[in-house]
Amino acid sequence: MRIVFPFRRPKRGFRLSPREGLMALAMFAAVFIANFAFDEQPRSTLAAVAGQLLPVSDSSIAGTVTHVRDGDTIEVEGVPIRLNGLSAPERGEPFGKASSDFMRALVLGKAVRCELNGERTHDRLVGVCYLDGADISALIIREGLARDCPRYSGGKYAADERQAKRRGLHDSYRLPSYCR
Repeated sequence: MRIVFPFRRPKRGFRLSPREGLMALAMFAAVFIANFAFDEQPRSTLAAVAGQLLPVSDSSIAGTVTHVRDGDTIEVEGVPIRLNGLSAPERGEPFGKASSDFMRALVLGKAVRCELNGERTHDRLVGVCYLDGADISALIIREGLARDCPRYSGGKYAADERQAKRRGLHDSYRLPSYCR
C-alpha cells in the first residue's frame, strides 16, 4: 500500500499585490508630506534629508545653530553635528542639564563654522565647530561641563580639561569607554 501525502501549498510570506504596494507607497508619501507641511520646527525632517544628501568627505559647513541636542551635539541649519573629541554627560547624568543649558546659551541662534572630518555617528556628521574663531569644545571643557575624549581629539583639549578639574565634573562623570 502506497501512502500519498496531500499536496501542501508553500507559505506565501509577506508579499503585496501591485495595488497594495501602490496604496502603501501613497500612504507613506502622504504621511511624509503632512509631517513636513505641519511640522512647527521642520528641522527634524530637513535634518534627516540633509544628513543623507551631504557628502561624507572632508568639508565645512557654516550657518546658524538652530537646535542644541545636548552638550556635544548641535544642529547647524538643521544639520546635526557631533563635536569631535568632546564627551559631555547626557541629560539624566550629573551635570547633563547644566552642560546642555550652557551649550544652548553659548551657541543657539548664533553663526558658527564647522570643519567636518568626513565621519558620521548615528544621524550626525562629526566635526570641530567655531564660534567667533573660538573652538566650542574648548569653551565647554574649560567651563567644566564636558571632558576631553582623547581617542578622538588626540589630547587636543587636555590643557583645557586641567584648567577645569576644580569644578566637580571629573568626580561624577567618568569618560565613556569609547574615549579611552
